Amino acid sequence: MTFTFNGPVVLAHLTKGDELKYRWTTSEELEWLQNELPEFLRMQKEQKLARFYELLFPKWFSRFPERFKYWEPTGNPPHGRNEVDHQNDDSVPDGDESVLLPLTPEEEAELEGANDIRRKKLKEWFRNNAKLKTTPGSTSTSKAFAQLLGQRARGTRDLKDTEVYSRTYYKTKVQPLVEDDIQENQLDAKNRIAIVQKHVHNCFEAEPEEVKAEIREEAAKINASRRLGSIVSDTRTKEEIYRAIQELPMVLGQICDDLGKLTGGWHFSLVMGGADPMCPGDIMTLRYAHRLVNIPT
Repeated sequence: MTFTFNGPVVLAHLTKGDELKYRWTTSEELEWLQNELPEFLRMQKEQKLARFYELLFPKWFSRFPERFKYWEPTGNPPHGRNEVDHQNDDSVPDGDESVLLPLTPEEEAELEGANDIRRKKLKEWFRNNAKLKTTPGSTSTSKAFAQLLGQRARGTRDLKDTEVYSRTYYKTKVQPLVEDDIQENQLDAKNRIAIVQKHVHNCFEAEPEEVKAEIREEAAKINASRRLGSIVSDTRTKEEIYRAIQELPMVLGQICDDLGKLTGGWHFSLVMGGADPMCPGDIMTLRYAHRLVNIPT
């Protein structure tokens, strides 16, 4: 099975104990909920959540009527109870399942019970996803992006271009010059480090620009890997990987908000995808659409 999620996305959340919850939303519902999350956070801060839900529930049920979920796919109860009531009703074409049939009082009560369950699920969704949204920088994915964007992990030092150059060309280009220098000038071995550094620097400076560019590119890759490796274990559980995927919309939102301000109100769309850690063999594809609310003037 392949899951494709459009728009700003938050996937199924993890509750206490990292217990994976069942994902009950469709891709369209996820997009709709994610777009409502900033308003939830604003009204939560103002202690107006009761008002938030008063406005949210009618919009939700207008967009996603519960009867179509409860009585899939037509939105009508199973044939039988209503069949006699409508068999002589000329307003209902025979075999037309696209027509919504009137509900009996019992069916109305049954549907309202389903609506109540949906309201509880919606409240639970906002509670769990707000926890992620209100703790920027604390998640593993946030930390990974922070490291990759230049905030060095404690005890991790970026390698210099000359150090990467020495790793690549020391034996073939630098070592012969070092040995010759030591022998010709009868230098003490304790000065070897300074001699090595001198010849590495000189050899690197003498290289053509294309070689220097390759070394700089390799240094950037190594340093990025070192930063990320300081906070990400080589052995991660599928739940940890899934949590990182879940956190992507929040982290990307933080980055895109800053980029939007820097660019005077630009908007950004990102497409990503890969293996679903919870369903081996499945592919997940995500599209994140960033919308800057307050465009700077």
